[in-house]
Amino acid sequence: RFVEESASLAGPDVVTNYIVVPTENKLEATISFTAPTKTVAGDDLTENLTKVDVLRDGEVIKTFEDVAPGTELSYVDNDRALTIGAYSYQVVAYNAAGKGLTSDAITAHISVVFEVPYVADFSNEETFNQFQVIDANNDHATWKWEDMAKYAFCEHHDTNAANDYLVSLPIHLEARKHYVVTANVNAFGYGHEERFEVVLGRAASASSLTMKLIQPTVITSEFAADYEATFTVPVEGNYYIAIHGISDAAKY
Repeated sequence: RFVEESASLAGPDVVTNYIVVPTENKLEATISFTAPTKTVAGDDLTENLTKVDVLRDGEVIKTFEDVAPGTELSYVDNDRALTIGAYSYQVVAYNAAGKGLTSDAITAHISVVFEVPYVADFSNEETFNQFQVIDANNDHATWKWEDMAKYAFCEHHDTNAANDYLVSLPIHLEARKHYVVTANVNAFGYGHEERFEVVLGRAASASSLTMKLIQPTVITSEFAADYEATFTVPVEGNYYIAIHGISDAAKY
């Protein structure tokens, strides 16, 4: 298997049972894992680990020292500096031989629940970064933020149709109450026929975002216009709203 260049073969293997769970409606996440019991080379660890580091966005935020192999550990990251957005977490263990294997990164989206009226202004990058981007067809052509013009846009792909979601923060909605959703969108320019829809779901995932609020709509004008729809939800709870880019291939 692949061994990262900085890891020692006698160092600890990667941690197991590694999960990151954001706390609902709080700016925090819990990182849980089991300390390794083997070396990178596959031998049993017979001595305690010197330390295990938890990293957020590449920086160490917590160090566990003198850890017995196989110990179950967890850490609540509730740093006051945390803001709404996405954070990447990793864990790496060390022993007397040196650094072990670093875990794969897990991205956690940390947020609080919003009440209506809720407005997202994509003229600033901070708002865009609070949204989750789902590149459902994994073609790396997806929603991005344009720094010069200051707007969010769905990047085109020469051969793949778009299947990309720009997902809001959770919004609390009440059952059978009428709500209005509005999207202000435009095409790249005349001659670029594009399509979008606005969808709703109980989770920020493509499989959950299935309730159509604004039906698939073709846009051709380079001038932004408002598109809106009225909707209700069957049960009270927290919901996610997403703009779903569904343009054909080679369309912006």
